[in-house]
Amino acid sequence: MFGELSESDRAETIREKVGDWSIEEGQYRFKIGGKTVYALWGTGPLPPEITGEVKVIEISGAQRVTESATLKLSDSPIFVEID
Repeated sequence: MFGELSESDRAETIREKVGDWSIEEGQYRFKIGGKTVYALWGTGPLPPEITGEVKVIEISGAQRVTESATLKLSDSPIFVEID
């Protein structure tokens, strides 16, 4: 999907709530190959930098382009790619 990793690629935890057996809420930002991708789930709000039209990839692999204002987080992770 993104090719080889470079020294400028990185991962960052934005928000995380750990329960007894799992991560109940997770928000992580990845910068890979010049793209910014978020892995998001739980009940919290979206990170403030996610605005406008974004590409969403469901855990099933299904993809869609949608307005960020319509996104609602749930227990099922989504990946959000922004330009």
